[in-house]
Amino acid sequence: MSLGVCLPGGGAKGAFQAGVLEALYDRGIKKYDSYACTSIGAMNGYYLYTENMDKMKKMWISEKKLCGKRFKSVDNIIDNSEDFKPLYELKKYRIPENSSFYINYLQVRNKIGKEIIVDISKFNHKNRVDYIKYSCALPYHQWGELFSIKEVKEYIKEGKFDGRNLDGGMVRNTYIDPLIENNVDKILIISTRHNFELPKRVKEKIDNNKIVIISPKTSVDNKEMLNFSSEFCSKMYKEGYDIGLKFDLDLLKK
Repeated sequence: MSLGVCLPGGGAKGAFQAGVLEALYDRGIKKYDSYACTSIGAMNGYYLYTENMDKMKKMWISEKKLCGKRFKSVDNIIDNSEDFKPLYELKKYRIPENSSFYINYLQVRNKIGKEIIVDISKFNHKNRVDYIKYSCALPYHQWGELFSIKEVKEYIKEGKFDGRNLDGGMVRNTYIDPLIENNVDKILIISTRHNFELPKRVKEKIDNNKIVIISPKTSVDNKEMLNFSSEFCSKMYKEGYDIGLKFDLDLLKK
């Protein structure tokens, strides 16, 4: 039975997603046949994909308190270069055979934005991380606020983002199309949104019995997307881990 996983974005709320992944990993769900990931979901997914769960956990929970820093804007894109160093520097990674890993991002050329979907399993390690970084390129004002979708559209029309690749969540934060096309038997969505439900347009594409959703029970404001404080990340990680421990694994097997 084939199993696909969809890992949407959500910034710091990705700590919840990581906690779920670790709990399921500890319970034996260590590999998926196909991945569809966006933004922080792509980072979490790649640590799992390469069997580096310890490093994924360290990204969220660390005695060195790597979380909690203030970001800066570089050319209206959030500077997350320090967060990507551990990913680029992975020394040990094992890529599962015959599994796909799709990421999406918004490519801006000639004042037009276009969603790009890439199966990064076909590339070498550095190129895979490059693509994940595209998917995590959040538009960020110099004064320290995220762009709204409306502002992104305006900047694109004005040519201010030309030649750039932007965060996949600017187009679709939860996309499962590649998993549907790969005809996997079950699709697990680990959302970062409180009590997430599938959009109607997605429900029309697939048998609802093929979809399993895990999402936070705690309602968190979108303003917390950049709350990478140790306290917040640890809280969200623990909620995800606890839910993952209680999750009925048979739902992924029927």
